[in-house]
Amino acid sequence: LPCDCIRRELILVNRSFVHDMSIDSIWIDTSGIANAYPQYFTWKSTYYKANSNKMPYIVPPTGKDTLEIFYCPRAILDRNYINHAARINIKANGSGWNNTYSTYISGKQSLIFEFDSSSIQFPPTPVDTFSISKIVNLWIPESDVNPRRDNIKIDSIQFIPDERVFYADIISPSTNLPIEIDTSSAISMRIRFKPRSVRQYDARMKIYFSKPCQSFDTTITLSGSGFAPAFGLKFNFDTRNRRDTIRTINCDTIRIPVYSSRQLPARIVDINYYLKYDTSKYMYAGTDSDYLSSNCLGYFPNITVSDANFLGKEIRLKNFCSVDSLKPIATHKLLSKLPIRDTFSIEIDSIRFDSEDVIYYHLIAEGDDLISIILKPEITITNRIDYDTVRVMDCKIDSLIVKNIGDVDISNLSSSILPNSVKLINSIPNLDSKIAPNDSVIIYFQYCPRKNEQIIDSIQIYSNLPCSISSNYAPLNAIGYAPPYPISNLIIQNLIIKDSLSSYIGDTLKFELAIDKDLSTNLQNTTYWIEDLDFRYELIYDKKSLMYLNYQNILAKNSNEIKTDSSIIVNFESIDSLRSGQAFARFEFLSVVPLQSISNLTHKMSDFKSDSILFYDLQSKDTIDYYICLGKCNIKTVSYTGIANNDIILFPNPSEGNIQIEILLAEKSLINLEIYDINGNKLDELILPQNIFEPGKYEISTNLNYLQSGVYSLIMKIDDNKYLSKPLIILK
Repeated sequence: LPCDCIRRELILVNRSFVHDMSIDSIWIDTSGIANAYPQYFTWKSTYYKANSNKMPYIVPPTGKDTLEIFYCPRAILDRNYINHAARINIKANGSGWNNTYSTYISGKQSLIFEFDSSSIQFPPTPVDTFSISKIVNLWIPESDVNPRRDNIKIDSIQFIPDERVFYADIISPSTNLPIEIDTSSAISMRIRFKPRSVRQYDARMKIYFSKPCQSFDTTITLSGSGFAPAFGLKFNFDTRNRRDTIRTINCDTIRIPVYSSRQLPARIVDINYYLKYDTSKYMYAGTDSDYLSSNCLGYFPNITVSDANFLGKEIRLKNFCSVDSLKPIATHKLLSKLPIRDTFSIEIDSIRFDSEDVIYYHLIAEGDDLISIILKPEITITNRIDYDTVRVMDCKIDSLIVKNIGDVDISNLSSSILPNSVKLINSIPNLDSKIAPNDSVIIYFQYCPRKNEQIIDSIQIYSNLPCSISSNYAPLNAIGYAPPYPISNLIIQNLIIKDSLSSYIGDTLKFELAIDKDLSTNLQNTTYWIEDLDFRYELIYDKKSLMYLNYQNILAKNSNEIKTDSSIIVNFESIDSLRSGQAFARFEFLSVVPLQSISNLTHKMSDFKSDSILFYDLQSKDTIDYYICLGKCNIKTVSYTGIANNDIILFPNPSEGNIQIEILLAEKSLINLEIYDINGNKLDELILPQNIFEPGKYEISTNLNYLQSGVYSLIMKIDDNKYLSKPLIILK
């Protein structure tokens, strides 16, 4: 039956006991097969579903995959279309083999009812008038095509598409739908046609039935056309009804209105036409219409747009009410895909009409065409800016000439982002003025360097009206020059500038820092100071002479310190108007016992920066001052040996007699080495190369072969009042 399905099986067997079988692909084709209808055959398998419906899938050794094949016929009820056939193919492989298997599949659809005609054609018919009726008979065919010959129940009849021009009535038996018949009876249907406009109508009759199964049939086709008196008109791109030209800037939307030359003789109308243009250069951007805001007869207007191959767009204006010649039927919008100059044609063609109501005339509409000229706004810079060398605190003015080389007026000019020391100050004419094609504007830029710098840059000019466009790049070169200005650090103690500092051991050393010059200049009888100055100060000192305690910021708005192994680094930020001898920081150190009584204090300044004008190239000279330790309690210096405690080391130990003695002394000492037995008896005193030793490490070799095997003590006597003992083992 045309609403049932039949299932058959193919068993795919993997006969290997070891290897997998891979099902690579399964497909249905119809090559060389009569009555080919592959759409009515489908398949599924257990392993395929388990593999997430992906190919290839695996059948394991000795496994079987059941391939279910379904036949579900859905053809129209016509003797010529009830036999269906196809071929199913299975491509598989395994260890050492690869093959494709094919099986012929076929089925036959039951013809549950039959017609005496499957095509109904009506002659041309006047609009809003019924044509001569057509009669179609329906019955249950013989068992050769309908083995079961079940009763038929027809529930309803519709038409596809349903344009309300075709009608169907049951005339025999005299009853309304639904209706049921058996093999002893038939149904006679009267088909009528009433066109609503001058056009061709084509449809299929859709018969819904619920016996012998629930489905529908669309075997019968219908066609007919309407005719009416001719009504000529023209669609124009403007109300003057002539070929014309429009000019549009390439960044603007091209708006194309479409007018009717006459009021249409219909209350509600559908209008179809082609809007032809070059789709490779222009992009469709929408369609507007005032008719979208009005409706009549309960129908709501809408616009449908679809691609028309490479011609442009097919436009369908649906349910437009009372279309006249006073306002555009529609306004189409296009955008240029490229910012270029161009000329192209736009056409309206293939105009057709339809209606949900009735159109009593044959509307014959002529199209129109026009030329669209795309204008390009464009600017260029014809020179460059080169300020050469300008001293910090001075300024220099240079200009750019910007020419309008485009097709339209431009205005609202601006420049690209400029270096901080360059600014736009003026223009002739004003930047907001309109600049006509081939005219120019002169734009003045001022360079006021704030520090030593070299600018190698470029500049662009922009116009925001009528489009956002930019010019070419023009070079921008400048050198800001600040004269060298060497400065040195000064040490201030008790308001006196000093070149050396001194203190006693254990005292706190305090001093302040300043510079030797004012950070100012005089221009045109006006004194200017360097403001908002940042710099890095480093003080290098001897940590064995001084111990850093702290620093105090005096002038800077902010500062921070960094301690290293040999110096203190302070970053000062935002110091204003620094004068010669004016203290900007205070330092405190603790005086400790030094290695030498005189050590260096080295001052370094670097990384001079300012958000204000740095009109000098500040160059710091490393300044070296001296710190003198005055001592205390007859102590002036201390000598570091690197040895914390006195010690003696014996090697080897135990020994047969030859032994090496290593002596470690932390300070200058009088030394004696003596050997004692376990009973405390002195056995020997070693001869040393000297008696008084400076701090340090000494190595002495000696031969003790005269000692018997046993345990002894080696005692080092230090300054006759200190003793250091180490066990000595002799093994022979």
